[in-house]
Amino acid sequence: MITDQKLYAYSQDTLPEAEAKLLELALRDSEELRLRLHGLLKQALTGEHSISEIWRSQQLSCPTRNDWGRFILKLGSEAELDYFHFHLNVVHCEICQSNLADLQELYQLQELHQLQRPYQPEQKAEFNKSMIHAEQESRRQRFFNSSRGFLAEND
Repeated sequence: MITDQKLYAYSQDTLPEAEAKLLELALRDSEELRLRLHGLLKQALTGEHSISEIWRSQQLSCPTRNDWGRFILKLGSEAELDYFHFHLNVVHCEICQSNLADLQELYQLQELHQLQRPYQPEQKAEFNKSMIHAEQESRRQRFFNSSRGFLAEND
């Protein structure tokens, strides 16, 4: 079942890429789903917000990306780690799930990169730049893919 939360997260481009693709396919096949999404977007534009929508849109209970990085490395206190698990598994925050998936992918790339050659401190800045570039290129490609078909061929 596709919740309003997932639809809203899709509209804000905060779903993990795989989920966004599945939801997009479902939207193409379902008039009822498109109408629900349209209603959610209209509600957001007219300023009709529930308390939960305000908390979600302002990410008031969401840990930062830096916090999620510490979570991946298991560097937080037990209470912090418990909260992160609660936020992911009970609240089901799509924004944080997306951030975590993104950071886990970057962390795996970084581990792979470090396995391929020994760590050298002077190369850290170069590596960080390449990781940022890879992340920007991935995001640029997602935007491009999501806008296909909206531009006229003569433009």
